Amino acid sequence: MGAISRFDLGSVVNRFGINAYIETGVGMGVSLSHAAHFFDQLRGSEGSKDVFLRFSARTVNEGLRNSVRQMRADAFLAALPDDAASANFRPLLFLDAHRVNGAEMAVTPTPRLNSAADFSLGQELTVLLGKSWVGEAMIVIDAARLYQDMECFGGQVPEDSRPPLAVRREVARLLEQFSNTHRLDVLPHDDAYFVLLPWAWGVGAWDIALVRRGDRYARQSLQPGVTGATSISMMRRVHDARFATRYFAGHGIDIGGGRDALEKFRFAFPLARSIVNYDRPGWDAQTCANIADAEFDFLYSSHCLEHLDDPQLAFGHWLRVVRPGGWLVVDVPDEDLYEQGVFPSRFSTGHQHSFTVAKPASWSPRSICLLEFLLGFRDLCQVHSVQRLDHVAHPVLLNKGLDLTQTPYGEAGIEIIVRKATCSPTDVHIKPTALLAL
Repeated sequence: MGAISRFDLGSVVNRFGINAYIETGVGMGVSLSHAAHFFDQLRGSEGSKDVFLRFSARTVNEGLRNSVRQMRADAFLAALPDDAASANFRPLLFLDAHRVNGAEMAVTPTPRLNSAADFSLGQELTVLLGKSWVGEAMIVIDAARLYQDMECFGGQVPEDSRPPLAVRREVARLLEQFSNTHRLDVLPHDDAYFVLLPWAWGVGAWDIALVRRGDRYARQSLQPGVTGATSISMMRRVHDARFATRYFAGHGIDIGGGRDALEKFRFAFPLARSIVNYDRPGWDAQTCANIADAEFDFLYSSHCLEHLDDPQLAFGHWLRVVRPGGWLVVDVPDEDLYEQGVFPSRFSTGHQHSFTVAKPASWSPRSICLLEFLLGFRDLCQVHSVQRLDHVAHPVLLNKGLDLTQTPYGEAGIEIIVRKATCSPTDVHIKPTALLAL
């Protein structure tokens, strides 16, 4: 199966004026839900009645649910407008090349060879060639491996699960007819994609619209023993004496530490008298409601803030629970190093926000500029550093669909270090006895 999150929807909207999203073979709505972050106009179809009913029952968002019709893909595309009123209609079309009968992927052995009627891509392309606006549309076709012999991440499709040879040749002929208006490329990721980009966008559009091309046949591999970002950061932190002598001194709290808690590495920070791992059911990282004001000497949090609904509210409470003069060390993923142009995140579906230090514009619909974010707290703390952790993020490693934190050294994040404003010349250290007893 494919996903429209492979493509940089933010760029195709902002750079190329695409203003609508059309999908055939919606399935359970994963790609449609992703597109909803970028488009107000959404339309879709699902040929299988059973899949359509499951999608309708599962989808809470009424707008998404109402945007999908249960009908054949070619009939659905034929019903799209094609008159003067649609002159400003510039859609991105995500076409399902799978079986008409609604199978998620036609790779299971069948008792007979597939018939031409099992696949409707040819009919879909024929309909689109007759639309006046097609020259301005971006077209992505999923499951290209059904129609073309090629190496792709999904592997080979059994011959008895592919369309008949005559159908494949007809699809190739129809794709060729787009050559006057579109450039055709094949992306080998997943089950492979045919991608048609308008020539009017310029020859550089391929690198702008696609975010995961990279090495055409590289596969992501997970390295054993990489617990999380805190573990990865230790090599850097033990070589910076400020962590042991200044930032991690006294009684501390780790918000959202989980299995990769800072407490595991307290041996490296001899001035840290205790570190509470604040990650238990019922404990709210956004409000820290069960923690008193000025309870801790320092607060640490790694890759937690992006999971919260209201990071500004959370950061205010994190400052609240630290004593005057205490330190906050907070790490978040950098949107260009971690998400790499795709939001919601491919690597951590729970992310509610993405982060950048500062740049003219962001591709992410939920981006937070940290310099602007921290300005909101300038009366409560002093910012000591905002550092992009790109030590090993060589450009050749980016945009290959690789999670850069799945190595023993790549942090792919941003580290914020602030000191809470002091209320008096004397800092008061308070031992967090209540939480330590839990």
